[in-house]
Amino acid sequence: MTTAIIGTGGLGSAIARRLASGGDALQLSSADNESARRLAEAIGDAAVVAVDNRSPLQGADAVILALRFSVPKDVIDEIADTLADKSLVVPSNPVGLDAQGQVIRLLPEGRSSGETIAGWLRAGTRLAMAFGTMSAGLFESSSNRSPEPAVLFYVTDDNYGSDEVERLIRTAGFEPMKVGGIKHSSRLGGRRPSRSRSRRRRSTIPHRWRLNIAPSRRAGSAVKPSPRPARPRFSGHLGTHQHRDCLAVLKATETIPGVIP
Repeated sequence: MTTAIIGTGGLGSAIARRLASGGDALQLSSADNESARRLAEAIGDAAVVAVDNRSPLQGADAVILALRFSVPKDVIDEIADTLADKSLVVPSNPVGLDAQGQVIRLLPEGRSSGETIAGWLRAGTRLAMAFGTMSAGLFESSSNRSPEPAVLFYVTDDNYGSDEVERLIRTAGFEPMKVGGIKHSSRLGGRRPSRSRSRRRRSTIPHRWRLNIAPSRRAGSAVKPSPRPARPRFSGHLGTHQHRDCLAVLKATETIPGVIP
């Protein structure tokens, strides 16, 4: 299978390395052509660098826009007419930094990143939000865990899109789990409180809580609890890097096995 990746920053590069390791052929594009060239050179024959954002989509089965949230609209306007028969995967979270370096939300409350991006696309485009719940370093270190893979959450409204994004997630070394439609993409991003509040919240979550996911199970299947205590085994940090937000997603979605005290 062939995947086009537009954006070769930290997360885009991490996704590219994991997909190449899983056997995908990659077509890379970036505003920083030198970054894309170095990444392709490090990956080897599985990756080639395109000269623009449109050419990588030729022959690609899926497209990943690994860009900051302020960037995808311009790129989508450029490639929108080429996406009709492809699955588009966007990891971008609607957050940025203010003048003081504090993390801020870039969208109004109640407006999800998935709904916003869907509004930029042509009708019928197969959109999924995935790969944005972890930092680049955590994404790579969490890939291909044994004996149970880490779970990676995603949202989509499209059944075919579900098949393709689940293939990508498994190729990258994770177990996919759908947590809703595009309007539920806020479950992946969450809110970003201050760092000091983050530490207090993490310290209040009992370590005996755990999420048990069998590696061979598909999303939503029943899973028996492990007989021994375990620390939380989440897919990573849901945008805010808070266990509180992980638990909120679990409680809000019936398809996810519950947190077992």
